[in-house]
Amino acid sequence: MKLDKSQSIFIDNFIEEINKFEIDFMVLTGPAGSGKTEIIKKATDICKEMNIGYQCLAFTGRAASVLRSRGLSNSKTIESWLRGLKLRALHEELQKFEKFVFFIDESSMISNSAIIFEDREPDLDFKLDEIMWTTYRHFPVDKVLFLFVGDQNQLPPIKHDYCPALDIEYLEYRYGLRGKKHELNVIHRQNTDSKITEIAKRFMTTSQDVDIKIPAIESFDESIQFVDDKDVVSIYFDLYFQNKHDVKIITATNKKADYYNFMIKERLSTGETQRYEPFQIPNSYLEPQKGDILQLFENSYINKDYPLYNGQFLEILDIGDVEEVILSKGPNKNDYIPFIYQNLKVATVSENGKKSGESQEIAISVDHMVNSFNLTSKEYEYFDKKGSILQEILDFKAKSNKSIYFDKKYRPVLVKYGYSITGHKAQGGGWGNIIIDFSGFNNEGGHLPPSWIYTAITRTKSNLYIANYPNGE
Repeated sequence: MKLDKSQSIFIDNFIEEINKFEIDFMVLTGPAGSGKTEIIKKATDICKEMNIGYQCLAFTGRAASVLRSRGLSNSKTIESWLRGLKLRALHEELQKFEKFVFFIDESSMISNSAIIFEDREPDLDFKLDEIMWTTYRHFPVDKVLFLFVGDQNQLPPIKHDYCPALDIEYLEYRYGLRGKKHELNVIHRQNTDSKITEIAKRFMTTSQDVDIKIPAIESFDESIQFVDDKDVVSIYFDLYFQNKHDVKIITATNKKADYYNFMIKERLSTGETQRYEPFQIPNSYLEPQKGDILQLFENSYINKDYPLYNGQFLEILDIGDVEEVILSKGPNKNDYIPFIYQNLKVATVSENGKKSGESQEIAISVDHMVNSFNLTSKEYEYFDKKGSILQEILDFKAKSNKSIYFDKKYRPVLVKYGYSITGHKAQGGGWGNIIIDFSGFNNEGGHLPPSWIYTAITRTKSNLYIANYPNGE
């Protein structure tokens, strides 16, 4: 790997710091495509040469799997690492090191905040605090260096308007630590002359000013194609039939993503599969079929050999039986909640569009995937909450004396069709062809923040298409 100037400066500083261990953390930022993952790999090779222990971590399982696919084989999710540390399962292996480095990728996603409500329990998410406390409380090595890696211009955690794990002042003042910050400034993913890079740079700001004036259409050349929204699906299919795993539609809302997913499914459908009763699914073209692309939202299966991670994309290899499970949380008719799930054989799809060589059997929640009329809107909302409706029902059982029927085999994987995704769900990914629909840019909630626009645009490796561009209005 030939390093550019900013990468070389960082590597030289990294070597200097792991020789001295006089600081506690380093922050490495850089725009999408600036080689952050390759620099992590280079730094881990240096650690191996110097007999320094290291662990690569990522906020999501999907991000951890991307690191593993790039040659960083010991990558784990932050959650699984912290769990092992608390259980002291790793201590014997770690005690052989005198020095240790944590590489934490996609650090822009790490939250550290709370939302307080008057009428219910607060929503707490102090993940950064948990990382620091658990490490310093349980880690058996004295000399530790954290390397927080990410793009501070990407979408911040949901409860934030900035990225605390990439903020050097926040880390210093909150934890009393010493650190340094480095920034990569050369983009390698696209051509340096690309207008994709140019437009993205206009939103590279730590400010979340929602009134930012965006560039007019006339300021871009033909390298970015502005299209009518009625042509989005047709353009998608032109690209889909070249490589179906190398094109995504990115939208501002889940509602718009579902709109495109269902339109695409309608065209892809080959007819009824004869596995559903008429009342079980609102439109037969939404039935899962061989070849469909899914994105995983929540996974309760544990497969150590071939794990699935939230945010990963799957391809259906074969479809299985459809089953209906009834759960009850009270004596009234309205307390009965029907669930429909289907058994599927799937393969994971990597960020470069390659299917894994291994397949596995999963059971998906059809209700979550298509918002079946079997669920009320309130019941459906449970699916998108942390812990899902199943946890809500279990909590109800624990707090009341009412009888409840619970089928323990019901542990579905929650998925949606993965042709169109939101900007948040696209974070950390990259595809050759991206179609962005800006519908909802101007709405009652204000404009999309610059970080959303930046994140969506920088998912593009080659060709960018934009619909409903606000044109600076």
